[in-house]
Amino acid sequence: MNLKEKGLNYTIISKLIRILIKEEEIKRNNIIIDRALKEGRSMKYVYKETRKRKFNDLKPEDIINWFEEISGKERGTNIDWKKEIKNHKEWTPITAKEVMDRIKKTKRKACGPDGIYTEHLIVGDYQLTKALSELYNQHGREIPKQMNECNVILLKKSKEKMDVRPIALLQCFFKIYTGVLLKRIDKEIEKQLDDSQGGFRAGRNTNQQILQFREIVSTCYEYKKDIYAIFIDFRKAFDSVNHTWITYSLAVAGIDEETIMRIQALYKNPKATFKTGVNEKSTTLTLKSGIRQGDTLSPKLFILLLQVVMNKVKKELEILNEDEKRNLVQLVKEGKTTESFKLEFADDIVIYTYDQKLTEKIAKFIEIHAGIVGLQINKKKTKMMGTEFKKKIEDPVYEVVDRYKYLGRTLTMDLRDDSLDFNERAKGAWRARYKANDLLRRTKDIRIKKKIYNMIIRPVFLYSIEAIRPTKSIILKYVNLEKKITQSIFRKEITLEKNVEDIIKERINKAQKPYRILLDETWKRKPGRPPKKILEMNSMHNEKKLRTQPQRKAKNKTNYTED
Repeated sequence: MNLKEKGLNYTIISKLIRILIKEEEIKRNNIIIDRALKEGRSMKYVYKETRKRKFNDLKPEDIINWFEEISGKERGTNIDWKKEIKNHKEWTPITAKEVMDRIKKTKRKACGPDGIYTEHLIVGDYQLTKALSELYNQHGREIPKQMNECNVILLKKSKEKMDVRPIALLQCFFKIYTGVLLKRIDKEIEKQLDDSQGGFRAGRNTNQQILQFREIVSTCYEYKKDIYAIFIDFRKAFDSVNHTWITYSLAVAGIDEETIMRIQALYKNPKATFKTGVNEKSTTLTLKSGIRQGDTLSPKLFILLLQVVMNKVKKELEILNEDEKRNLVQLVKEGKTTESFKLEFADDIVIYTYDQKLTEKIAKFIEIHAGIVGLQINKKKTKMMGTEFKKKIEDPVYEVVDRYKYLGRTLTMDLRDDSLDFNERAKGAWRARYKANDLLRRTKDIRIKKKIYNMIIRPVFLYSIEAIRPTKSIILKYVNLEKKITQSIFRKEITLEKNVEDIIKERINKAQKPYRILLDETWKRKPGRPPKKILEMNSMHNEKKLRTQPQRKAKNKTNYTED
């Protein structure tokens, strides 16, 4: 007997089931949000727990084709790195204390294929750390196959099907081992790096790179000096570097032979497992090039390899003629003048000179030497900008644009970027405000709402606020933006502990000042008021006293008494 004969409508039943499922989903989400508010959890935690799980629409053949193109084959040219070894000092065995220190610093992240979490290692205490140190010392040059395996998740970067970023979920034993090795060689690597490299370094951040570039551009704009910049984008940089060049860069840096051999062993036939389809079928492949994103050692190895490329580019620049050398930017660093042509934050590189052809020439040097180590420039995403005061850009190698988003901030060559970047910040802030709606609706406590605003929404539009030219008009835009967002949240005017103007002033005062350009005697600035400089902060009221009514003394009243 079918449902219609029983007098039941199949469509109505389906709708009721969907409504009940939705109600249960809302209840579950509310419980998670309540827990997040009580425990002070972040918005990231809430999003991960409440988001709708989407089926992985990638097929095994899609991943295999993508993998073979990127990491499934050796890239670049192999090199005999053993000739470069200079340090032959005796290897110091890894101690249980080193292992324990690393376990304590390791973040509580997802586990690898073995299913062991960092918490398990903490419970093991001294007995486990002693056993691990013995394991690392005994099998350093030949890592157990199981320890060199990892699960890989693919994070989508754009709407394109295979535009993904592979993140390796490594085993805890592997992460602890690479963390110990990193601590031993970190200082030696730091000595090799140029000051222009700001990525993956302690005490450095994107704001410093943005400030330095804006300082160079604003000075050139003030004196009407032509400057040309190329923003280089590498295609799958982390996934395509040649393994022999990684060990070569370590040898050149003066790392001892035993440590190099141990790091080389990390890249002997490493396995990566991908999960695809609705049933999450596993596809295991062997990595032949690239370093694993998710490993603590990988970022340092990458920027060290990139430094090798830049050192070779600098050797090419030594043969420039005098006219070409005059077109290199001169920066004053600690009272000394140095030539500068690049800024780097990991693989985000911008090169700049006073001449278009020289800038393109340096980009060509980088392309050649980067190709040898396995890196390939993405010419579609590599862009060029120029001021064009006296010379127009002619026959450019790369696409010329009037704005570029570098390290999350919109940049231009005509000082319009403060307004353009504010528009992007405002859009992002409103998106963050409405994403936090569920959190805001679940509480009436103003203190908790303020905490949500300060932790989730405010950082979006205050990113890189130090790099603005703090004019009265641009600061007023940020003040009004905050006023509108807070009114939409609290439905009334409220007083925050710090207002936007105070935060901007505080960050500008704390910001590390960029290096200044050495001005040439031939440079002349047009008469008139100079443009507002970066890190030049004044009050919105220019520190003048507000006009108020003058205080008047009360007249003496005479009391008359009748005789």
